[in-house]
Amino acid sequence: MTRVFHAQTLYHILTTSCLESQFNDPHQSHLVVLPNFKNSQEVLEIVRNFGGFDQVHTLMKETSVPRPRKWAHNSISVAKSLYLMHSLSPEELYVCNDRNPIGQALLKMAPDECVCTYVEDGAAAYNSSKFDNKALWKSIFGKIFYGPWLSSRPVIGTADAFDRVAATFPDQLRPEISHYPCLRINKDNLINSSFVNRLAKSYDVERLEELSTLVLPSHSGHISQRGVEALQSLIDSQAQQNEVIGVKYHPRDENDCYLDLPSNATRVPSEIPAEILYLSMKQLNTVVGVLSTALLTARWLSNSMEVLSILDEGEPFDQNLVSMMKSIDIRVVNV
Repeated sequence: MTRVFHAQTLYHILTTSCLESQFNDPHQSHLVVLPNFKNSQEVLEIVRNFGGFDQVHTLMKETSVPRPRKWAHNSISVAKSLYLMHSLSPEELYVCNDRNPIGQALLKMAPDECVCTYVEDGAAAYNSSKFDNKALWKSIFGKIFYGPWLSSRPVIGTADAFDRVAATFPDQLRPEISHYPCLRINKDNLINSSFVNRLAKSYDVERLEELSTLVLPSHSGHISQRGVEALQSLIDSQAQQNEVIGVKYHPRDENDCYLDLPSNATRVPSEIPAEILYLSMKQLNTVVGVLSTALLTARWLSNSMEVLSILDEGEPFDQNLVSMMKSIDIRVVNV
């Protein structure tokens, strides 16, 4: 038995590592990863040694270059993906995103008898949002650089090749993918594991003070003034109770200082994945955010933490995702 797993983010790596650990039959497991996260070289070395995969295949990392060069870089990764699938000829394939060229290339080359599984990509598997169709010129150039099979679909996880889905919350999947047979992703492989401990060390988590509250503000371009005031009020309230607070801004937010932090609040480096903080901060008991995969992951990894979603009721939000969060005991606070 040969299994191939696809990943681009650390969240993907953690969920596919959990899935790999759930199989007890004799098999070879291969992780195909295009690293889309900070500190990727050190992280992937840890994944090779402790992630549970027999082999890790690294594709060319995307860089901030003009679009034609980016397409050229990605076309090399697509070609390598096609070659890997042809040479490995797996019986099972696990893809985390079938909207991007790498995921589609892996599915394209999957043998006819291969069982293909969509591994949920976070909140996209539970909300009701849909992607717009790409501009015609982008679609044409995509087919030229990657292959005529490249397509644009509005919902991740709906490729015809999929036979089943793997999810952290199987009972809450969005309607477009809820009809698939579903594997539950078991978190036990991550709790108190040497794999996670080494990942935490690679991000220097040990240098941070032990936190009791973690605040995850939205990107400054996607939060209202009322939302900012609500987060500020919560931080001030927690500080008065002598809670040790960490604030981790969005990794791509250039205006990452729009909250006033009290003396007992720590600014957590934005490049540290929230998942690593949840797993390594033993005193963490409260996580606060808006609407994000990070809140779902907090609940998946811990049933005892209080997880809060602060929503400005004057702003439009995905009601499917709000209902889903309430169903898994995430407290939604309207302001």
